[in-house]
Amino acid sequence: MKKEIIPLILAIFCLANLFLQVETAHGTLRVEGDEGIKETTGEYRAVTEDYKGIRLTVRFLKEDQGLIPEYLEHTKGYIDRYVSLLGEFPYRELTIMEIKEDAGYSSPGRIVFGQRVVRLPFIVKTSLGHEILHQWFGNAISVDDEGGNWSEGLTTYLSDHLYKEDMGEGREYRKKILLDYRNYVSPESEITLTEFRFRKDRETAAVGYGKAAMVFHLMRKELGKEIFMERLRGFVSGFTGKKASWRDLVKWILQDDEKTEVFLSEWVEKKGLPTITVERPSVTFREDGYHLSMNIIKKGSSYPLILPVTVKTGGGDIEMNIKLEKETTYFEKVFQERPKKVVVDEGYDIPRTLTPEEVSPVLSAFFGRKDSMVVLPSNSKERFQGLVEIFRSEGYEIWEEDEVDIDDFKGHSVMLLSSENRFFRKLFASERMPDAPVVLRCFVNPIDRERVVILFDGKTREEIDRVAGKLSHYGNYSLLLFEGGKNLKKEIEESENGMVIDLGFETSVVETDRALSLDDLIEKISDRDVIYIGEAHTEYSHHLMQYEIIRGLHERGEKIMIGMEMFQRPYQEHLDRFIKGEIDEKEMLRKTEYFKRWSFDYNLYRDILNYARRERIPIIALNARKEIIEKVSEQGITALGKEEFAELPEEMDMTNSIYIDHLRNIYERHNLGGKKRFENFFQAQLIWDETMAETVTKTLKEHPRYKMVVLAGNGHIQYSWGIPDRVKRRMDVTAAVIVNAGGEDISRDLADYVLFPEHVEPKESPKIMVFLEETPDGLRIKRVIKGGPADKAGLEEADIILEIDGEKVKDISDLKIALFDKRPGDHLVVKVRRRQFIIGSEVKVLEVVL
Repeated sequence: MKKEIIPLILAIFCLANLFLQVETAHGTLRVEGDEGIKETTGEYRAVTEDYKGIRLTVRFLKEDQGLIPEYLEHTKGYIDRYVSLLGEFPYRELTIMEIKEDAGYSSPGRIVFGQRVVRLPFIVKTSLGHEILHQWFGNAISVDDEGGNWSEGLTTYLSDHLYKEDMGEGREYRKKILLDYRNYVSPESEITLTEFRFRKDRETAAVGYGKAAMVFHLMRKELGKEIFMERLRGFVSGFTGKKASWRDLVKWILQDDEKTEVFLSEWVEKKGLPTITVERPSVTFREDGYHLSMNIIKKGSSYPLILPVTVKTGGGDIEMNIKLEKETTYFEKVFQERPKKVVVDEGYDIPRTLTPEEVSPVLSAFFGRKDSMVVLPSNSKERFQGLVEIFRSEGYEIWEEDEVDIDDFKGHSVMLLSSENRFFRKLFASERMPDAPVVLRCFVNPIDRERVVILFDGKTREEIDRVAGKLSHYGNYSLLLFEGGKNLKKEIEESENGMVIDLGFETSVVETDRALSLDDLIEKISDRDVIYIGEAHTEYSHHLMQYEIIRGLHERGEKIMIGMEMFQRPYQEHLDRFIKGEIDEKEMLRKTEYFKRWSFDYNLYRDILNYARRERIPIIALNARKEIIEKVSEQGITALGKEEFAELPEEMDMTNSIYIDHLRNIYERHNLGGKKRFENFFQAQLIWDETMAETVTKTLKEHPRYKMVVLAGNGHIQYSWGIPDRVKRRMDVTAAVIVNAGGEDISRDLADYVLFPEHVEPKESPKIMVFLEETPDGLRIKRVIKGGPADKAGLEEADIILEIDGEKVKDISDLKIALFDKRPGDHLVVKVRRRQFIIGSEVKVLEVVL
């Protein structure tokens, strides 16, 4: 706390119930009487009033006497508010004083403001309440400095923060606290809350005021507002007239010794803030609804956090709290409407580091780091000389642009002086600066996105010098305009509120003359007989697009079938039984030999299969047997036996030279072999396409009232060379070809429509982390990956896996079926046969945690 400097007053106060006596340079003044007594002697004017048993005096310099009534009324309001929150005012009198020197502090029964501060119009709505609250915290209850100064953080929380909450801006205030912490606090010089004594600079304030306020907010959110305030009132009652430490305060509020120690260790005695991230968010459709799952990662703190999460669905927002007790928390929940977004900690209720998407580029990111650089232009140095001298005196690095390389932008925030600076043209050539005598604009540093680049430009040295000393006071802003030293405009660049996880997938649908929405696309294709939708097999977003188009057509009342490259024709009956509900998903996978015949994760297609089953939409197996394709690929079509040859389509066209050239380009690009091998490759692809085209045609002829949606790799449908032309050759149908962009060269003839969905991470089946081989004795473990689920459970090399959760396992396909619907954290009962040196072998039952 600053020492008192009161030049006109000898600082002798005799405050009694009925009089105020002040000794000044002009003599001793005694004012007697009841409420509303006014002092009119000397350079001061004062009003004294008894208010609810408290003697209130507002004593200002004569030239500011017009402010006395406003200060008196606001003082009464603050006293009423804090008495209702905390209990009895701790003193019988309170004097609000003005002095000419800069000041702003509170001591027992007295608050002192400097003249410059008193005249600021917002002080009665901010700092006055803050200092009145200090009558309780810091004065009536003094701080035990051995454990750090808690009073500034608590006072900030129950004054500055509370007033912003009154205006509906609590979230913004807390976000600013976290942004200031990010921009001002350096890991090299950071202090803990136990080390904070008083504000030395913006860095210590970001800890002792800001971080501490967030710590109190965390306690209030965990306990609830009413319990928090009730216990705080108890603390005030128990410690008035005494010293209190962080430990005393936290223990009183939490009322749990063990939790107090953990809380102090994590939040008060430790540097830094935790980092929270979300990994592998996924939405999958199942018969009971939309399954949202994600991993929430908490690093930098072992303290259990209650994380506020909002899930935005088509039916509205659903709010929930997720408890984070471990470093990784797996979350899954079923929603009846498709989740579109997840927003984590939208209200900034958790003390944590901000993600880059939540951070606006603001000036404090520059001023908060003394390693920030100022880059002078080659010309116009004189114009910026005054500004440069200020920055140099404050310890910033000053460089001329010829001395700086673009690599120097890494690890530094940079201020570029003049829009003619070559680096500005190099990095931000498309940006146009507003026209004003002085302009500052803050950008994310494109070389180091944790830092910023500020462009500072001014038309004259006079204009620049007028603002040079003020800039650090505008640390919260991204854009500033000045004229004559006065601020014309200040803006903060928008950023996300909370960690926003977009679960949708934005798509551009390109037609020759205009762009379409997905709904427009569905409208346009709904009258076609066949809709081909291509995919890159491993790109989950492509399968989501297929699902959305299928759903859109079905909900419009179209009678559709779904033809799938992923299933082979001999297994059609098992798909039929699955759709009818006669067999479950595992049995369908087993009967169709999915994992033996298709190498891609079933979860990529699971949304579509589950939706078709629920809505009784027929699934058609389009493909030829895998054995046929592999044999032709290796040996050519002439290697097929009579029965195998009979399985080929009745008619095939090998004459399309464009199709051949296209396949040759693919073959050569992937360096698959010589001339003979290309012929085999071409023949295998041809059989593949002709078989699928034949299946489409036969099925449509058998079911003339239906349309078919064909799902296949992009290579089988793009340019219509593969399946579409071969269907058209067999049957006069209307068709739409839709390609999901996956690295192909986009040209006019590629497809009727090209989709550009954003990448979406698939939900993959969990793994037990072993290498396997199929042997006559069963499925044998070749190697156990150290630290994986199998290793932790005690599985060993050479174990033969017999069962998982009671299901027999004979091969890798059985293992994949047993695991495909499991989730992280699930427990498996695994039965293995293990060889023993003497007794031969024994069966062991182990528990594996995924």
